[in-house]
Amino acid sequence: MYNELLKKDAEKQTEPEPDLWSFFRDVWKIMFRPSPPVEERIRQNLKALQLVPGEFATVHVRALYGIKERDAPGTLKMVTNAMNCVSNLRPGGPYFIAR
Repeated sequence: MYNELLKKDAEKQTEPEPDLWSFFRDVWKIMFRPSPPVEERIRQNLKALQLVPGEFATVHVRALYGIKERDAPGTLKMVTNAMNCVSNLRPGGPYFIAR
């Protein structure tokens, strides 16, 4: 919807269209902060997994959610799509996959 509104007003714009995902990322970082115990747990896990913030890509695959409504090929398609997305974000990795 945001992009559609921008396209409707494209003739009026003098500046390039903003990058929608950068906008949402910035809003997310400003609006949502983990509680101190959760933040500490995140730091501990990053250290244990040897992951450096900003130098890895992550994907959360809910492959077992709704498994009764989805067959094995559907689940494989969903997981494959998630892996393709994360590998496009950071070719060569490292990756963190949560399920």
